[in-house]
Amino acid sequence: MKLLQERFPDGKWEKERTIPEHKERNIPQLRPDLSGRIRGRRVAIEIQASTLTIAKLIKRLTDYTKRDISLLWLVPLREPLGELPFRPRLYERYLHNIYYGRTYYWWAGQGLVIKPVHYGLYETRLRPHGRQRQRANSILAARNRRHLWYATGRVL
Repeated sequence: MKLLQERFPDGKWEKERTIPEHKERNIPQLRPDLSGRIRGRRVAIEIQASTLTIAKLIKRLTDYTKRDISLLWLVPLREPLGELPFRPRLYERYLHNIYYGRTYYWWAGQGLVIKPVHYGLYETRLRPHGRQRQRANSILAARNRRHLWYATGRVL
């Protein structure tokens, strides 16, 4: 939070600031992990450490949108993303869709650096012969159904 306050000094950044409910507009109380302002625009940052259902994610997105609050959802990492394939969780793939082909990852060791990641299907190339080729093709088809992904992107 200190870095946000230094970068955006007029933002009035706070941790877990309570945003009261609006009964007349049917909006529940909100409590983002971090909230403040960037160039006068209200911003909430959610650091999603636990798995979230798509229904809950949509509900929370709708609640922030009704209040005209911009929302950045970050997925924290225990270690930096490497070049090896991985399987993003369902809510990470949903965030990838709503953020126009990017999921935003944050690793605590990077400070304020956020890595926007685009997923691509990971392909393996096997060159077996004869019966081994048939078996390899069925294994490859099953592997592709499980969708191994790899991260592409650059650090902002």
